[in-house]
Amino acid sequence: MALLKLEEIAVEYGGINILKGISLSVQEKEIVAMIGSNGAGKTTTLSTIMGILKPATGAIAFNGEPIHGLAPEIIVARGVSIVPEGRRVFSSLTVIENLKIGAVVRWNRSQANRDVDEMLTLFPSLKRRARQRAVALSGGEQQMLAIARGLMSHPKLLLMDEPSMGLAPLIIEDIFKILQEINRKGTTILLVEQNAKLALEFAYRGYVLVSGRIAKTGPRETLLEDDFVKKAYLGQHDIT
Repeated sequence: MALLKLEEIAVEYGGINILKGISLSVQEKEIVAMIGSNGAGKTTTLSTIMGILKPATGAIAFNGEPIHGLAPEIIVARGVSIVPEGRRVFSSLTVIENLKIGAVVRWNRSQANRDVDEMLTLFPSLKRRARQRAVALSGGEQQMLAIARGLMSHPKLLLMDEPSMGLAPLIIEDIFKILQEINRKGTTILLVEQNAKLALEFAYRGYVLVSGRIAKTGPRETLLEDDFVKKAYLGQHDIT
C-alpha cells in the first residue's frame, strides 16, 4: 500500500484548470521528485495534498485513509508536513520559537523541548543562533530552519517545495545531505524542485508535470536518460 496516493486529481483556481486529472503515488521511505516548468502545477499539487486547495474531482489517500477535503491542521496531525517555497519563517521570532510553532499540532512542552534539542543537533548552524530572530539568519539558515520546523510535527511524509531556490551551491549541497539523513531515519520525502538534475539525482523516482498533467514517470536513471527530459529540463540538446 502506498503511503500517499493521488487518483485523477483535478484542481481549478480562478476559473483555470491547473491540475487536469493527475495520479501519483509515494511509497513509504521513498524520495520522489516532481519536476516541471513554472506553471506546470507542482506547487498546486503540494497545496492540494495539504488541504490548502480542494480538488474539484479525484481522491487523495494517506496511509490508506482519505484526506481530500480535510483541513490542513488535521492533515498535519495525520503525519504530513510541508516546507513551503520561499521558506516563510516567522522573522520576528527566534529560532527556538519558530521550531516550537512546528510542534503546535501535537503540543507537549517536555516533548517539544526534546524535539528542539534534536533539531539543533541535526542543524548545528541553527544551534549557534538558537536565540536570535529568524530575520538575522542567512537564506541557507532560514531554509534549514523551515525544514527543522517542518520536522517538529514528526511527519511520516515531508513535502519540500523548491528547497534550492536562491541558495548558493555549497549551501544547497549541505541541505540535500541533511535531507538524505532525514530520509535514512525513515521520513518519506516528496520533492518539488525546478532544478531537475539536482532533484532526479537526489530522488529514487520522479514525475514530470507538463501543463497540469503527468507527462513522464519512472526511476531516476530512466528520466535522466530520457530525451524529452534532457532537452526540456536538463539543458541537453542534440548537436547535428
